[in-house]
Amino acid sequence: MTERPHFRYRPISTEVVRVIAIMGILVLMSGNARAQGPIVYPGYVPPMEIREYPGNIHLGPVRIFPGMAFSEKYTDNFFLTPSDEKDNFLSILSPSLALQLPIQRNTLQAEYRADVIRLGQFERYNTDEHYAQALANLRFGRGLTLKVGDTFRRSSTPPDFPGDTREEFNFNTTAVEAAYAFGTRYTAKAAYAHSVKDFDSSRAEIDNYSEDAASGTLYYRFLPKTWALVEYYFSHVDNTDEGNFSTDNDNHRLWLGLTWEPTAKLRGTAKGGYIRRDYDDISNDHNSFGMQANLQYSLTSRTTLDFSASRELIQTEATRGEQPFGVDYFRTGGAALLRHKLTGKIYGVVEAAFFNDDYTDPDVTGREREDDRLSFGLGIDYYFKQWLGLTMRYRIINNDSNKSSEDYTENQVFLSLSMLF
Repeated sequence: MTERPHFRYRPISTEVVRVIAIMGILVLMSGNARAQGPIVYPGYVPPMEIREYPGNIHLGPVRIFPGMAFSEKYTDNFFLTPSDEKDNFLSILSPSLALQLPIQRNTLQAEYRADVIRLGQFERYNTDEHYAQALANLRFGRGLTLKVGDTFRRSSTPPDFPGDTREEFNFNTTAVEAAYAFGTRYTAKAAYAHSVKDFDSSRAEIDNYSEDAASGTLYYRFLPKTWALVEYYFSHVDNTDEGNFSTDNDNHRLWLGLTWEPTAKLRGTAKGGYIRRDYDDISNDHNSFGMQANLQYSLTSRTTLDFSASRELIQTEATRGEQPFGVDYFRTGGAALLRHKLTGKIYGVVEAAFFNDDYTDPDVTGREREDDRLSFGLGIDYYFKQWLGLTMRYRIINNDSNKSSEDYTENQVFLSLSMLF
C-alpha cells in the first residue's frame, strides 16, 4: 500500500510535479489514454498523502487551497482503432479545493476535484468526473502514527467505437494505516483497505467487485537514509460473476526491497518477489514474480530523472473489451521522465515508456493475446509563479498486438494552465 517508513509532509514543488508527471505517463500507458484518472482494477488503492500546498488563505485555523486548471487536448485517434481513425479535441475544466486543519501534531485534510470534459466531436461522450478524499494523519507520540482515510471517485469507461456507451461507475476505498518506530532502526507498518467498484448500468455489473486487502511491512535502516524492507500482502476479491463458476480470488505477495528517504541524489522505493493468485472455481491459478519500483534521481542540480517499473497481474474487464482474452494478464514495463531546468522558470521534458500485456488464456481462435505498447513524448513546463504553471506536451503512442484489431497509433497534443492558491 504505502511505501515510506514514516509519514511525511510533501510540499508541492518541482519535485512533486515530477512525480505527478511520471504518474501521468503510467496512466496513459497502462490503460486507455482517454481516461482522466487512473484505471481502477482489483489491487488499486488510492494514495493517502498530507500535502503542504503553496498559498496562505485562512479561515480561523483552517487553511484553504482553491485551484483551477484549463486544459486542451488533441488526439488523432479518439477510439484507438487500427484504421479509419477519428480525431477529436477535448476541453477540460478542473476546479479543486483542499482544506487542512492542523491540531497540534495532527492534521485533518479534505480534498475535492472535478474534471468537466467536453468534446469537439461525438458530444454524446461528454462527461464529468469527480474525486474526493477525507484524511486524518494522527501522531500519538512514542513512535506511533495512524492514518485513516476515505476516497471516492465518480468516473466512466471511455468508448471504443462510434455508438459505444460510456459506462459510469463509483469507486470507493476506506483505508487505515498504522506505523510504529522501534527506536531509530526499525519501523513496522500495518495497513487495511476495503474497496468497492459499482457500475450504474446492469449491462456492466459483471465488472462490479469488492476487495479487502491487508499488508504488513517491516523496515530496517542500515544506512542513514536507506531502509531494507520485507512485506507480506493479502487480498480477497469478490467479483460479480455471470454463469456457473466464480472468479473470486485470493492474492498473496511476499516481497523484499529497499526504500530511500529524500537525499540530494536519490529517493523512492524498489521491491519485488513472489506473487500468488488462487481462484475459487477456475484453474487459472498463478505462482510468479512481481515487482514495483518508483525512483527519482538527481543527475545534476538542473537535471532529474524519474523512473517507474512494475510487473503485476491484472484482472480483465468486460467494459474494457478484454474478457474474450481470459480472466487476467501480466503487465510488465516501465516509464522514464527526464526534466532539465532551461531557465529559472522553464523546464524541458523528455518521456518514454514501454509496457507488455501478456494475456494468460487463448481466445476462441486458440491464440493468446500479447500487446507491446511504446510511448515517446516531449514537453515544456513553464512556472510563471509559484501558484501558476503552464504545461505543454506532445506524445505518440503505438500499441503493437498479435491481434490486429487491437493495433493502434495515437498522436496527442496537450496544453494546460494550472492555478493553485
